Amino acid sequence: MSMVETPIFVIGSPRSGTTLLRLMLTCHPEIVIPPESGFALWLCDRFGNWDGDTGSELDSFLNQLYRTRKFETWGLEFDELSHFIQSAKPRTYARLVASVYRCYATLQGKPQAMWGDKNNYYLHHIDQLHALFPDAYFVHIVRDPRSIVCSYIELAQREMTSLYAPKLPRTVEKAIQVWVEDIHTILGSFERINWRRTVELRFEDLVNDPRSNLSRVCNLLGVTFEPAMLDYYKRNRDVELEPPEFMQWKERTLEPPQRDRISRFHEDLTAEQRMLVEENAISEMKRYGYQ
Repeated sequence: MSMVETPIFVIGSPRSGTTLLRLMLTCHPEIVIPPESGFALWLCDRFGNWDGDTGSELDSFLNQLYRTRKFETWGLEFDELSHFIQSAKPRTYARLVASVYRCYATLQGKPQAMWGDKNNYYLHHIDQLHALFPDAYFVHIVRDPRSIVCSYIELAQREMTSLYAPKLPRTVEKAIQVWVEDIHTILGSFERINWRRTVELRFEDLVNDPRSNLSRVCNLLGVTFEPAMLDYYKRNRDVELEPPEFMQWKERTLEPPQRDRISRFHEDLTAEQRMLVEENAISEMKRYGYQ
C-alpha cells in the first residue's frame, strides 16, 4: 500500500491535546506531521479535477497555496516545492496534495515517512477527507470536558497578539455545547467510514501512560513504538516543531506532560460550573469513562 495515499489525520475538539499528539507522532522516525494547515480542503474546489498539468495550472495552485492560512509556518521555499511537484508528476489532486506533504517530509530528512496533519477544523470534514484519501487513518483524541472548559476560560483571560490566536467560547454553556457537538460530529462521520482505520484515545490516558497509548496508535499505523516520541518537548525546544506564531497558547509543549494538571477542574471550576458541564454532557462523558 502506498504511503502517499495513507495519511494520518489527528482530530479532536479544540484544547483536547491534538497538538501534544501531533508532536509525539512527528517525532517518530517514520512519521511526519507538519504544523496544521487546511489547504488540502480549501483548494479542493478549485483544483479537485487536477490532471497533472505542471505548467500554468501548477503555478496557479502554488500561488493560491502560499496564500492559505498558516502555510507559511511550514517554511517551504516556493521554487523548491515547485521543482519537487514537477519531479513527482502527480496525476490526481490527492497526489498533488501528498506531494506538498512529501516535500516537507523530505526536507525534514524523512523522504519515505508516513505523512499526516493535525487540525481541529478537520473534525467537520472527515467524510470529505475520507473521500479524498480512502485509506487514511483518523486518530481522535478526547479530553474531559470539564478540563476543556477550564482551558477555554483560561485562554479567554489572556491577551494574545498572534494572528492565529484561537477564538473560543467564553462561557461554560457555549464551551460545553461546542464540545458535545464536536463529539457527535466525529462519531457520526466514523459511523460512515471504516472504523478499522480509526482509533480513539483519551488525553488523560496519553499523559499518564504515553507508551501504551502511543503503541496503540502505532499498531493502527503499522509502525513500532519509538522512545523518541516521548521526548517530543525536547525536540520542540531544539527545532521549533510548533511554530513560534502558536506558542502564546501552546507553551506547555516545551515541557513534559504535567500529570498534576489532569484534574485541575476540581480547583479551577466552581461546583455550579462542574454541575453545568456534567448535566449537559452526561452521555458523552459516560461513553469515554469520565465520572
